[in-house]
Amino acid sequence: MPEKDAAIRCYVALAILLLVTLRGVVVLLMAPTLPAASIYWGAALTLGMMAIYGLSLALRGKLFLPYPLPHLLMLNLALLSIWALTSFVLDSPANAFLPLYFLGFMPFLAYLFKDIPEELLILWMRIISVALSVFLIVEFLLLNTAFFDNGYETAYSIQKALRANFDAYGKSANFYRPNGLFGLNPEDTGMAMAVLSIFWLFFLLREGAGSGINYLLALITSLGLILSLTASNIIAAAVGGLIFGMIGILIAKSKIRFILKIIILIKILIIGIYLAFLFKLIPIGIINAWKIRVSRSGGDWGNILDFRTGYLWEDMMALFFGHGSLGLSNMATVEIGTIKIFFEYGLFSTIVFYSILIFPIILWIASKDGDWRREKLPYVAAVSVGFITLWHYTSLLKTTNIVIFLALYSQTLTMDRPQHIGSKNAV
Repeated sequence: MPEKDAAIRCYVALAILLLVTLRGVVVLLMAPTLPAASIYWGAALTLGMMAIYGLSLALRGKLFLPYPLPHLLMLNLALLSIWALTSFVLDSPANAFLPLYFLGFMPFLAYLFKDIPEELLILWMRIISVALSVFLIVEFLLLNTAFFDNGYETAYSIQKALRANFDAYGKSANFYRPNGLFGLNPEDTGMAMAVLSIFWLFFLLREGAGSGINYLLALITSLGLILSLTASNIIAAAVGGLIFGMIGILIAKSKIRFILKIIILIKILIIGIYLAFLFKLIPIGIINAWKIRVSRSGGDWGNILDFRTGYLWEDMMALFFGHGSLGLSNMATVEIGTIKIFFEYGLFSTIVFYSILIFPIILWIASKDGDWRREKLPYVAAVSVGFITLWHYTSLLKTTNIVIFLALYSQTLTMDRPQHIGSKNAV
């Protein structure tokens, strides 16, 4: 019976993963027969029900997660429930419920996703990666090249079908920024591309993972990230990739072989991007757009680094007790998401929540099992990049991104050897 229950949870988790991440495809296929809002709300409701089911598994002690993650999940939910109750009284039901939904309940999906075998997750991630990256690349070509007649109008009509409140595309230099399959905000799709590109790049560094399809996935997700023109996500991927690339060299059985793999991978990416320029799939002028996105003036670093401090005692109150967005502190409105969350949800609650997000990293560092650490490196690198993306905006906490993040996150919890951090057994 336990094996049957695990199989059911696995198939339900796979169905949810595909439905939520590719619900935009469903919207386009069903338009205009079925309103987009009904599909989005249906996916959100299904996801919420599964998160509550994950909570029920935690309360009944039916499944085991490494200690102290279950306690962190429950403490996080309790603290956010108190925050939501206060926000409900002082602000509005919507502003109280949504953070509780995304930050409090969603992490319990780990109880479902941990039952997905790696081979099935890899298959699903291939489907998701192809759909998201190809859609974004084609949208960029529609907007910024002459390959298609009426390209802008076509791309605009697709986005309008995805999101009825879509208004206009943003621009960087002379290029329109594609919104991707998520709609509305380029940062959201860019964040998914950052996590997926790093995942596939590091997956290729594993023994026996160097198949042609995996190289193709690494190339198209990296290209999707580049064409998203989201500087913050590109920087997050570069930082996370550099850090874990160096760590990967240190823990590799054969350091020379690992370095050679990295060199080969970089060469393949360079050749792929060069061919994209050669065949004019990428306009040469985009190089200037990238420079502008990261420059001091064009990158809007002034607003990003504006901490908007006010009265010290008000900022300290918001830091410790949260609710800064209710007018208590301007720090809750800064663009650096990692800081903003502290002033919105309070110091203790944020520390607990961040501890959950980086738990796989802590678990990975604490493990003394070298084989396990090498095996899980792609997942830990992807989770790290997801966390780093919080430095600008909070796209990680959107529906599709948090589901992709948790699906990869949960693979670090399905371990045969390391079972805990510290001296206690898994609970």
